[in-house]
Amino acid sequence: MYIIDQIEQIYDRSLTGTPDEVTAAYLLANLRSVPSTSLSEMSREIGVSKGYLSGFFSRMTSEGTFASFQNALEQELGYSMPDSSQLIVSANRLEGHFKNKYQQNVKEIREMTQRIQNCESVYLIGKSAYRGMFTHFFRVLWASSKYGRYFYGDFLNAHPEELEYITDKDLVLILSVNNSTEDFRLKTAPTNDILGKLLEKECQIWFFGADRSQNSVINVIDPGEESGSFEELMITQRLASRMTEEYLNLRFREAVHKT
Repeated sequence: MYIIDQIEQIYDRSLTGTPDEVTAAYLLANLRSVPSTSLSEMSREIGVSKGYLSGFFSRMTSEGTFASFQNALEQELGYSMPDSSQLIVSANRLEGHFKNKYQQNVKEIREMTQRIQNCESVYLIGKSAYRGMFTHFFRVLWASSKYGRYFYGDFLNAHPEELEYITDKDLVLILSVNNSTEDFRLKTAPTNDILGKLLEKECQIWFFGADRSQNSVINVIDPGEESGSFEELMITQRLASRMTEEYLNLRFREAVHKT
């Protein structure tokens, strides 16, 4: 399991205000600076003891030391990005198994990618089964020093206070595939209460799924006709691959333009 995934799990499972929750929140918000931050400095900034932090980091790696944690995190953040073309190749291997070729949504994905580049933080909300599909995408975000977080729908329903971190400068993508924004279900997507809180934040909201709400505040990427669970996973995989490819290409174009 990746170091950052471990930190997110600790954060998700910890009670609000506990040392584990506060420490994990600090790490997630400061991923790129942690490898060069001393244990004493981190202890002072978080407000917990060095002894507690030593115990916390001992869970992260097989060596069980703060230094090994820093090295592992630095390697993870410096992970070489995949060839963008290979992402779509892998996503297309099973393309013949579902009807939704998904080509009609390239424009929307490109627009969303541009907004991701311009926002401060990116939040994805969806089923736990989808999290692994966006591993490459989050690596691209981390490499560009942009904060990204994945929320499971059921976790967010149980902890709506997590929404307090979201601002009007952030982007939220809700992954629902075939659920309408009028028909949320626990463990598949946030409830209407969660959507209402997001709308109050005035953040950018993108909804990946069939939408019949006619809500002009929400940008919709409609994957097409309703499909079974297998096709749903394949469609989501294709979305994850296209988002990653588009963001990699955008970063490349901007780097070339600067030179």
